[in-house]
Amino acid sequence: MDQERAARTGDSRVAAVRRDRLLAGACLAVALAVGLGGCGGDVRTRGHLVEDRYLAELTVGQSTAEEVLQTLGTPSTVAPFDDHTWYYIGQREEQTAFFRPDVLERRVVMVRFDDAGILSEMGERTLDDAEEVELVERLTQRYLATEGDIRAVMQTLIESPETWAPENQLFKTPMDYACSVLSVLGPGERTEQMRQAQGFLRNAGQALHGWITPDGYGTSAATWLSPEALTRRIDFAMQAGRAVPRPEALAPWLPAQSWARIASEPERIQAGLALASPAWMRK
Repeated sequence: MDQERAARTGDSRVAAVRRDRLLAGACLAVALAVGLGGCGGDVRTRGHLVEDRYLAELTVGQSTAEEVLQTLGTPSTVAPFDDHTWYYIGQREEQTAFFRPDVLERRVVMVRFDDAGILSEMGERTLDDAEEVELVERLTQRYLATEGDIRAVMQTLIESPETWAPENQLFKTPMDYACSVLSVLGPGERTEQMRQAQGFLRNAGQALHGWITPDGYGTSAATWLSPEALTRRIDFAMQAGRAVPRPEALAPWLPAQSWARIASEPERIQAGLALASPAWMRK
């Protein structure tokens, strides 16, 4: 009897493992479908991308600074130590699954005023040519102009095209990913989810305080991006996702196309799919 009971218990465990693996595989397929589905990737605009039709409304020698503000909006930045020179900086990009975004259009528009506030020059620049709009200089100027308003400085940083440039986008390390998942669970004691996170980190190869050499864990995508690593992330996401009180609260952090696909799935797995999506794995 004991042997039969043990055999049945063993069979049940094997079946459970197989079921979990099948679920993980299905979730991986859905997650990839979220990122790769449709005719193309998700297209978004970063910063302030000025259209030609708005520039056509302005006239050099006639338009005032106030008219420029009404037509183009607030500039992305003002040239360091020159309040008469404004820059509008933006780019349009397409994101597909785990791949780096493709920059479809990038533009820097400069407008300059004379001492009377009349538009004296208007033209297009490149990020390479516009040495005056280097990110550090812009942040410094913003800091000085606002007398140290950190919120304003951070807004300038977030709205800068450099922040969203494809070459600056990173694949989250396991630690980054675990923290980003745990951060959406809401208040309260999360003992079970913390245990799951620690197990995930151990299995993913980035255990807490587990690296003994001075250089620490690697941060490149090549270190952490592999089919097996993605399966582990999806396992963790589906487990932790059950504790997310409102899956729809994750929608603003995902491309609209991705959330539309996720929202068509049963509500009980929506949070897990959102946390397992390609967008959630990048920072």
